[in-house]
Amino acid sequence: KEMAAIEEEMMVRVFSLARGLVYCQDCLEKKDECSCVSGGMGMRKYVGSCEDVDSAVALNFLKGRRTTERGFDGLLDSVVDGVPTVLLKLSEDDVFCKQNEEYLVVLKADAELKRIRQLEGEMLDRAHVLARRFKDEIRSAVVGEKMALLAEGGAELDRDETFVALERELFNLEASDDRGGGCRRAALVDSLRQRASELAEIPLHGVYRGIFAETVSEVSQKELFDNLPGGPRQSPSPKKNGRYVGTVMGRSTRNVADEIEAGESYLFLGKEAYGIPLDKIPYRDDEVFRGLSEERRRVMNHPEDYSAGYQEEVEDALRRRVEELADEYKRDHIKHTTASDGQATKPRKRNGTPGESCSPPRRPQGKTKLREVEERTEEHRRETVELASAFTDPPFHDANSQAEGAWPRIADVYPEGLMQPLLPNYPKTSDMASPAGDLTYLAPFLAALSRQPPLLHRLFQVKTHPVRAPYTFVFFDPNGTPVTVGIDDRIPCDANGVPRFTVSPNGAWWPLLVEKAYAKYVGGYNRFDECTSHETLRDLTGRPVTHLPLDAKLSAEVSGCNYRDVTFWRRIHEQLERGDVFMAVSSDMTPDGIHRHCHYAVFDVIETVPGSNDPSDVVVKIHNCYRDAPEYHGPLAKGDSDWTPTLRSACKADPESEPEFLYVPQPVFLRNFSSMQRCHVNCGDRLTVSGEWTGACSGGNPTYTTFRRNPMYLVQNNSNRNVTVLAELRHSAPVYYDAHNLGVYHLTALALLRPDSNAQLVAPLLAYNTHKFVQKGLLTDAREVCVEMELPANSTCYLIPYTKKKACFGKYQLSVYPQDNPVNLTTLRPIDETHSCLTKDVLVQPGTGTSVRVDLVVSSPCDVHALLHQNKVTDPKSIKRGDHLAEDEIFMAAYENNTALVCSTGDASNAREHAIAFQATKPGRYTFLVGCPSRPVSGGAPCTLIIYTPTYAQARFASLNEPIRPNVPPRVQSSKATTSSASARLGAWQPQVPQRSASTSSIAAQTPRGNPRNRRYL
Repeated sequence: KEMAAIEEEMMVRVFSLARGLVYCQDCLEKKDECSCVSGGMGMRKYVGSCEDVDSAVALNFLKGRRTTERGFDGLLDSVVDGVPTVLLKLSEDDVFCKQNEEYLVVLKADAELKRIRQLEGEMLDRAHVLARRFKDEIRSAVVGEKMALLAEGGAELDRDETFVALERELFNLEASDDRGGGCRRAALVDSLRQRASELAEIPLHGVYRGIFAETVSEVSQKELFDNLPGGPRQSPSPKKNGRYVGTVMGRSTRNVADEIEAGESYLFLGKEAYGIPLDKIPYRDDEVFRGLSEERRRVMNHPEDYSAGYQEEVEDALRRRVEELADEYKRDHIKHTTASDGQATKPRKRNGTPGESCSPPRRPQGKTKLREVEERTEEHRRETVELASAFTDPPFHDANSQAEGAWPRIADVYPEGLMQPLLPNYPKTSDMASPAGDLTYLAPFLAALSRQPPLLHRLFQVKTHPVRAPYTFVFFDPNGTPVTVGIDDRIPCDANGVPRFTVSPNGAWWPLLVEKAYAKYVGGYNRFDECTSHETLRDLTGRPVTHLPLDAKLSAEVSGCNYRDVTFWRRIHEQLERGDVFMAVSSDMTPDGIHRHCHYAVFDVIETVPGSNDPSDVVVKIHNCYRDAPEYHGPLAKGDSDWTPTLRSACKADPESEPEFLYVPQPVFLRNFSSMQRCHVNCGDRLTVSGEWTGACSGGNPTYTTFRRNPMYLVQNNSNRNVTVLAELRHSAPVYYDAHNLGVYHLTALALLRPDSNAQLVAPLLAYNTHKFVQKGLLTDAREVCVEMELPANSTCYLIPYTKKKACFGKYQLSVYPQDNPVNLTTLRPIDETHSCLTKDVLVQPGTGTSVRVDLVVSSPCDVHALLHQNKVTDPKSIKRGDHLAEDEIFMAAYENNTALVCSTGDASNAREHAIAFQATKPGRYTFLVGCPSRPVSGGAPCTLIIYTPTYAQARFASLNEPIRPNVPPRVQSSKATTSSASARLGAWQPQVPQRSASTSSIAAQTPRGNPRNRRYL
């Protein structure tokens, strides 16, 4: 700023000398050397006498000595007080016109120089008054009620560089176009209003940096009284002492608060720290110190709101911070002396000068300082050039060099977008499209978000076109945390100047800028081929996304995905109306002209015949970004004869004027699309726990008996009705990165199990006789796994995240979205951490009618968990894909004192593991009977009995002389008889047909990696 002021003064001086030379040249042409000399001297004298006048007046006078016929209004600068002279309309102002006429008369009459200077000053003052009035009117219209909240009656706006720059741009726009520039003017007005809101004064009873506004008012009022003529006893009347009132009260409240803070004393800090005086330590400018000082002032003003001793803690923190600053000061101000270097100091005379024999003192630091000054000057020059130029992002362009072609500025590609707002309030669905070749990726997702404009507005951190600053956008990481991305306005284009990935038929900028920002977020444009619709919707909205497969086998594992039923499509219509976002992915085979392996935004589901259960009466409205071949030629295509007036009215459709929309009947939709993705925008808050698959808790899928070793979580529904919740698993990091630097995740799914209705305890030993699958889920290798689950009324279910294979390690975040339902989420600790384990091997002889007896003695009442595992494996190949089924049908029962049945596994089954859990109500002996009533398959049935009891209770096996035939039948009592006994059995197990793999657990919806147009949803 100082350099600019000096340059302006130099320019004024140059103009004055140049005007003198021109005057002399005119005299020489008239052959009047004497007049030339006298005129030139007079001119120099006049310029010298103008040093005490405003430089603008002197310059205008020098310019106008020989152009008096045009008057003073033509000699003003193009801008007066920041306002273009054109906007002042000087010719319409009576006062200025009268002054101008008098000025012309006086100037032609060769009046005294003093009178001319007086008129010029008055006219210049009048121009400034008009400029001030014009600015006040514009500010009142733009800022509105915020003017009353601004300090000094709005004078603070003149000191704000940002506001002044925006205001100057608005004035220039008004001067160049009477209409104000349309949308650009509206954007500038919004920016001015927002900036004024930021500068608005704090409330009367507010707090600024811990200083109450009342304190600031008292200081300002006291200073006002002290500065009045006659001392503080005189009344501060604005009428009598207006200039003093304006001097003091014109100061900002923030400025007064800053002075109060600067004058605050900190006696508790002492006079020095580490030997450094406090006045040398810049602790008042330290942000950490100022923050602690604000906290101390709050404690001192309201000690009742804080605990005793809290003020001392804050002061101790202030002392420690000052000591840290003192230590930094000592390191930055180390004194280098010749004595410290080990050199002897030379003797000096009494006056302190070196002896005669000493060489003259050198100044080795002269060149170094000169070099430092030059480097700082060059750095300042580069910074000035960078600030004056548009923002560029060379690293991103270098990283995307594979995008062949040029990178022009978007204003050169779509100049019509310069006059449009950066983000319209209601974006058009025709603003985005794909170039030839299905090269776009993000356009369908932006079209889906345009259906709900607030979702799109959240992506824009800046709402107007920035000036010499990046366009900043906001995306969301897997945990929903906002991530800011800044880009420049250059976009990749082909050799013909057409954008390579997304085009805008309307010339809108926002689709291309959002696409570039998202490309930078994911790592480059080439990363679009590896993106999935699940991840993209999650990145754009920060909300969970579920997968809806349009396949008979896969949809059976998804709750409520009966896609052939009209009820399913009615529910999608309701969800769209509530604000959810749907995307559809086309199949490998698309017989009706739909582009293969492409994304389409689902806009609506329409029932052409209300109340009909015929799927053909349902029409799906989708957005089509692909304008090249192939074109949709199925039913209800453009020009189809089935478009009757009644159907057009029901669909509210005009296919001829809306080429970006397709209306596809439900049967046609199902044969062209393989899946849909639903983004749950209004799912509410979530309950989250952290988990990890380790060596001890990574049991694989439900076809393995080790499935019970996976991490378990309890989901409790406390309501009297069934509720639907969302369960989401987010991987913390990829397992590894492939050759294309793409993160690879485990095939993962979420299972929901419900314990048997007669279960007495929360049993972490999962077995087929104790728990039933409510939902197994689909295996997918996506970054996030999200499913909808229905919880039965008044139930506690087990939520288990699992991987396809065993020993797959990794960390994750597990969340449940209750959706305003009374649902709780709790981590279930492994039973090995809370219980002691006893193990015993037994051999059961099938078909003999006898049972193996094992006795257990417990020292105190406790819960007992027993697990029976069949060890026989005749064919090792049979357990490669799962070992949950065995060869023999077996059962287990528990008795108290070998008389009263406590619980049992029910009828014998070929499950490899059976489990029971019961509460031992008293210490003593408990008997376990294991039997196999079926015929032998391949000899005996070796088993392992594992019993868990709490660590606080002592348990041991009791010895038996020999196996005995129990007094109970080999099979467990019937369900009716057992239920009538004192101890109800755990549950009735239905015999299973021996099979080597589960019908649904092995189904995997693997998300293929590679080009999204080649993905398969199995």
